[in-house]
Amino acid sequence: MLEVKEHGLYCALGDFFIDPTSPVERAVITHAHADHAVDGSTHIWAHEATIRILEARWDRSLARSSSPLKYKETTEVGEVGLSLHSAGHVLGSSQVRLDDGKEIWVVTGDYKRDSDRSCDPFEVVPCHRLVTEATFALPVFKWQPIERLTQDILRWSEEAFAQDLPVCLFAYSLGKTQRLMAELSAAGHSQFLIHRSADKICQIYREFGFPIPDYQIFVNNMEVEGTKGAIIIGPPVLQNSRFLKKHKNIPSAFVSGWMALRGMRRRRRLAKGFIMSDHADWQSLIKTVEQSQAKHVYATHGYSDVLSRYLNSKGSIEADELLVLRESAEDD
Repeated sequence: MLEVKEHGLYCALGDFFIDPTSPVERAVITHAHADHAVDGSTHIWAHEATIRILEARWDRSLARSSSPLKYKETTEVGEVGLSLHSAGHVLGSSQVRLDDGKEIWVVTGDYKRDSDRSCDPFEVVPCHRLVTEATFALPVFKWQPIERLTQDILRWSEEAFAQDLPVCLFAYSLGKTQRLMAELSAAGHSQFLIHRSADKICQIYREFGFPIPDYQIFVNNMEVEGTKGAIIIGPPVLQNSRFLKKHKNIPSAFVSGWMALRGMRRRRRLAKGFIMSDHADWQSLIKTVEQSQAKHVYATHGYSDVLSRYLNSKGSIEADELLVLRESAEDD
């Protein structure tokens, strides 16, 4: 039912691409991160929250060129039934279920199975064939409970707060910023400064009923006096801001699944890193494959070779790599 063509993963029965790598006539978009949602396609299907985020990011209405869907809502596209199911990755992130009456395929897109107050939880979708991401498909990647991580961040922040300083967390504007704010707020912290790129997205999270606490917008000409006790959250580009270059005594840390790898903090020129990802870790990937009941699995992105070899070694599943070239992820 699915094949890899010039623009990415293609469904001939419905004549559409899933997360195409360049603009096409018809596209299904799993979520609004830029490495999965390219602008310029003539018509797109996506979850209604993803449509709203894309409108904010692309700064235009998609009303005439999109079909917003709710989770579990089925629509017929050509000769295939299409439905979206929560991927637990970020707000609106979706797995794509395709049913031609003979066989069911599921394309996970990016997903995670860990607790997250800022988006809908992952849904297991049984299928015959599963296309799963493999971004963190190595046993070394094992995420700790989010409650433990937030306590680690707050303990790390105490010394700076005692000196009337803020701390800075580098985290991407869609997904990770909102998750950190929701979880840190639930743990008792109340003062946040965020990068302007996350502001519109936070408003959309609130529209869909997710608990985003009050915050201020970070600006480069702020004085330390006005930021004391705050957690500043912004994308990696914030590392080069005039504010942080001027105030080198402000502690900063990168929040990413890649912090599980030795040497990554050194490459980022940071003294501290926190391990948190919006992708599935190794155990979650294996669990998802098993619960899907799929007999044929296609691993794509990241360590797809490792995951496919491991699954084949189990003997009960046939696994292959599915190579779709993409830009580097903005949501690790």
